[in-house]
Amino acid sequence: MPTTKTNGVPSTFTGTAQASAGLYANSITSITYSVNGGAVTGAATWTVSNGVYSWTFTVVLPASPAYASIVVTATDAYANTNTATTSVPQVPIGQTFTFPSTPVQSTLGIYPDIAVTVMNNAPTAYTVVVFAVVYSGVAGASPSVLISPATVTVAAGATGTAYPLLTPLAHGTYQVQVFVYSTAGVPWSPTSTISVTV
Repeated sequence: MPTTKTNGVPSTFTGTAQASAGLYANSITSITYSVNGGAVTGAATWTVSNGVYSWTFTVVLPASPAYASIVVTATDAYANTNTATTSVPQVPIGQTFTFPSTPVQSTLGIYPDIAVTVMNNAPTAYTVVVFAVVYSGVAGASPSVLISPATVTVAAGATGTAYPLLTPLAHGTYQVQVFVYSTAGVPWSPTSTISVTV
């Protein structure tokens, strides 16, 4: 199965194909790609060796169905073409990171914090920012009293844990919303809400 890609962020595709009858691999003049019937198009770079051509291109996949259909077309100097088609599973950008377990209140030395375990569903390692937004009442409906970020680097398909601190907060019970953003400020996860007491 093709590697899962995340829509909304740059994804690099590589591939190889044997030149078919009628296509002169050593005379290839262009290799183009088309995503989801032309929603995204562009040109790839390529190399040729012993009748086999290889290509690479980077594209931002559009928000689309669960699979992106990618068509790669090689054209030679005589207008002959060869086409390769693949279907790539996609992860919606808002699900790039998910929570495999509920965040829990913990401590880092003497400081109260939240242990937030996140799963990287992308095919690439990322450093992300995990935010904990603390509310004095109902999360999202009352004023926030603290915004605490923490960073974590997570390998592709792996989990990692961040520890946003809950200091300084007055003693009491609070609602906390936790979510993940990319370092470019793009929301990459759903929101998880927990109650904490400090």
